[in-house]
Amino acid sequence: MEMEVFEFKKSLLVRHQEATHVLNVRGVPIPASAVKKEWSLFLEVAMESNGWQALWRIPRAVCQELSKKFPTVVAGTVEKVLFDELKAIIYVEAVEDDDLHLPERQLVSLSELWPLRHQKNTLLNVERTADCLDQLRFFYQHVWMPWDYDNDDDDRDWGVKHLDSRMKFYCDLKNRTMPKRLTSHVLTLLDEANQLQKKRELLTLHMDDEDEVALMDGCPASELLRIRLRIQDIKNEIETLEFFAPKMRKIYEQVRFPKETYYSKDQPSGDYNPDSDSSAYVVTHIGSLAQQIDYLETAKRLVGTLTPVRICYSLQDALDRSESSAQMLVSPGRHDIKLRGDLSSKGSIQAVVGDRSKTVICSRQDDNALLTITGDYRLENVTLDCTNVQTGILIKRGTIMLKNCCLKGDPRDVSSSGILICGNATLLLENCQVQNFSTGISANASDCDIRLLNETTVQDCIEGIKLVEGCRFGVSSSKIINCRNYGVVLEVEEEYDGQQRDEAITCYHDHWRLSDREEFNIGKACQFESNGRGNFAIVNTNY
Repeated sequence: MEMEVFEFKKSLLVRHQEATHVLNVRGVPIPASAVKKEWSLFLEVAMESNGWQALWRIPRAVCQELSKKFPTVVAGTVEKVLFDELKAIIYVEAVEDDDLHLPERQLVSLSELWPLRHQKNTLLNVERTADCLDQLRFFYQHVWMPWDYDNDDDDRDWGVKHLDSRMKFYCDLKNRTMPKRLTSHVLTLLDEANQLQKKRELLTLHMDDEDEVALMDGCPASELLRIRLRIQDIKNEIETLEFFAPKMRKIYEQVRFPKETYYSKDQPSGDYNPDSDSSAYVVTHIGSLAQQIDYLETAKRLVGTLTPVRICYSLQDALDRSESSAQMLVSPGRHDIKLRGDLSSKGSIQAVVGDRSKTVICSRQDDNALLTITGDYRLENVTLDCTNVQTGILIKRGTIMLKNCCLKGDPRDVSSSGILICGNATLLLENCQVQNFSTGISANASDCDIRLLNETTVQDCIEGIKLVEGCRFGVSSSKIINCRNYGVVLEVEEEYDGQQRDEAITCYHDHWRLSDREEFNIGKACQFESNGRGNFAIVNTNY
């Protein structure tokens, strides 16, 4: 079964027109309680009701309940669409995770389905079906809010009150017209609200009527009440910002996040400027007072004596509050983050403890990349858990230094990259480990420089290093081992005449045979071993 799905690129104007058509098609006011019904009527007329193949992306909350990685994808055939519930019954035909055993039939939300381009029944209008689900998905992901489910104000027209303002608010977030910290704060709140709503739906499924009156600690009803109260708090803050003008949002940020100063009025102004970009953010951890003092004493040795220091309680908090040039000192433990902007400007993330396995950074959401870097940056003593992202580090430009770091991917993912370079950049890895990716390090630009130094290892990938013609790749005292296909792949565009050997792929076991290629600079004490099809491969894309 071919797994290509439909993708749609639409302007916000088109998105607005689509939602308006669904909500206004009958020309009567639609309260919040009737919005779902309008969507069910639209879909019942516009899309196929059964017999089409699709991918089901299992939601994060379900993956957590099953103790499986997110996202996990299932392929199957839709046997019946339950339009009133905006759900479908799907017959499971293939599961991405071989260890996951699901019942043959699953009841899933329509917004979690992506119809396949290639269908068994070619008479079905599957592209129209995919477009309808795209409209539904956008509406419920970006326009409809979790608190709208609790709205009992039936004498109002939900579309008139909210559609324009919600679309404008989404546009402001997407285009980042609000200040960085406020944008980050809003996105964090919306993420939290959506995850709470998914958790609420799961809890509701597991309860019966008798449970709903058992309001006691630890029971589902108590948790449902806590979720509702938290969603209400988020609603109050988001709706305040939704209807604020841009100037009022800036004032709100100043009130909500008052400017921090960490200096004495008697201190000479030449020592440091609290508004400068040279701040350090120290992420603390839970421990006894003695442990906290020891930790801060260690951090003290890593920070300049005149550097202003801010204490944060999570790495996410530090990323939200800081400029991209800030130095961040991270405590041992697991740090879930969602990056809101690019890292750059000679900033750094460094674990205070030298053992990199003790400080793990991972994605809180299903992002494309765990870290995106645009400019000079440094990472030290950390492990990047990249199992639920497509790319560990996306580099656009700059000089990026990784020292004593580890990047770990999901060995089952056949499309992931540990580090992806898309522009003019220099990447230095010293005493690092990159493992379990489809491609360990991939360079898509010809004007970049990659260097593996001092006991750096790339291992257990499908392809260890992938370069394009013109890249510079240097290795010293490092290893590229146990890759399924090739250790290093260089893609070139070369025209062959009839006199030359005409092959698409030329493999080499020993690096000294590449001496005529200016892209390679292989030093001493390097190891290239146990790479399935060859240690080095030159791939002619013109073949």
